[in-house]
Amino acid sequence: MNYVLTALGMLLCLHANGRQTPQQSAPDMLHLPDKAFRQINSELDATGVRIQKQTKRYIHRLQKLETAMYNKLVLKDSLLAKQLFLNADTGYVQLLQPLPPADVFRSVYNSGVDSIATALHFVQSKLPAVDSRITQSLGQVAQVQQQLNISEQASTFLQQRQQQLQQLGMLKQWQQFNKQCYYYKAQMQQYRQMLSNPQLMQNALLSSVKQLPAFQRFFAQHSQLAALFAIPGSAEVSDATVPVGLQTREMVTSSLTSRYGSMQVANAAMQQNMPSPQSHLQQVQNKLTGYKEGGYGSGNADMSSFQPNNQKTKSLWQRITLGMNIQTQRASYYFPVTTDVAVSVGYKLSDKWIVGTGISGKIGWGTGWSHIQLSAQGLGLRSFMEAQLKGSFWATGGYELNYRPSLDSLANLHASPISSWQKSGLVGICKIISLRSKTFKRTKVQVLWDFLSYSQVPRTPALLWRIEYSFK
Repeated sequence: MNYVLTALGMLLCLHANGRQTPQQSAPDMLHLPDKAFRQINSELDATGVRIQKQTKRYIHRLQKLETAMYNKLVLKDSLLAKQLFLNADTGYVQLLQPLPPADVFRSVYNSGVDSIATALHFVQSKLPAVDSRITQSLGQVAQVQQQLNISEQASTFLQQRQQQLQQLGMLKQWQQFNKQCYYYKAQMQQYRQMLSNPQLMQNALLSSVKQLPAFQRFFAQHSQLAALFAIPGSAEVSDATVPVGLQTREMVTSSLTSRYGSMQVANAAMQQNMPSPQSHLQQVQNKLTGYKEGGYGSGNADMSSFQPNNQKTKSLWQRITLGMNIQTQRASYYFPVTTDVAVSVGYKLSDKWIVGTGISGKIGWGTGWSHIQLSAQGLGLRSFMEAQLKGSFWATGGYELNYRPSLDSLANLHASPISSWQKSGLVGICKIISLRSKTFKRTKVQVLWDFLSYSQVPRTPALLWRIEYSFK
């Protein structure tokens, strides 16, 4: 989203500079690069596609879980199965259908989407020459808004299904259903936070135009927020835009005046009754806290043992770790001083488990300070697994194959066969230390025991020290 806001800021800056130089010709002032609009459309399209893809993914998963529950229940109570699952498939199919255009009172509000849409409308009103490109960008904004509305509708539907399926008594299947609902809601919340990240509001978009009186007036009159609430200085909301049954401020003021005689008496009465709604709001807040912890309605108590895996809501790239590993060994009878330099790729199964693989190269330095000689001493293939013990301490284990070409010359001199590939089975402990830089995100010190070293010919060191630097 930062590319979207930056691109919009470029457009608005160009417009502001154009106004400051009235002698500039109109074609020059209205000439804007297509690249800026491509960035806007690309980022908005990617966001909408991600939301749509995740919604379809979880809907299909939950539909399969319900089918399994139905097949199990229909053998015991076909009447109850029909009552609970009769219209379930239709409900899931409807969730994947496009929604009709919704007014601002029925749409999910997102501050980031509202700011982008309002800025685009502002540019459109001031730069009519780019109308076609602005129209395309506004279409992408509408697509993102529709996906947000669909995700909200899906969350409401799934919450109702949770309450209905709870009465079946299928605890194991129901807990699996609840887990998938939790991860879907967490995934959608992550996308909404990404769209409305306050830090994104500090870039070129608002920093370029927030001081312009024209943009302030435009936002106060035409933003989605202005349509929801009567912002001071905004245009009056017409009766056609007010939903049926929603009281206006004038209607509320007239009602209070007729009941209490004056607004002063009405304000005093509201102050006296204020503790009651505050206690009610506290109860609502407590329920929302329960929802945030992973429970939905009455299912919260049964899900108390559920530990969410935060990695499930992240993309593949966000779960990948990249690192560089360094290990040095002193010279022995057969080998010179060597340094192993390895690169590794890890995958986060959860917040506490990482598996990965890597490749290493061995650099020889000679046998001492008086005999320094660079040489290639082989390569290695690695696999590893890490598990968090407590805090910054992790347990680690792995299996490695190290190719040592110098052993080929010893094979003919030794009575028993010698393989150029040496095996290593490693277990140990690593600690994350706070040595960070712009390049390395974290640093780990590893102490490893090679329990296969005792069977190697020639024998390799059993205790290894390694330092690992993580790039992400």
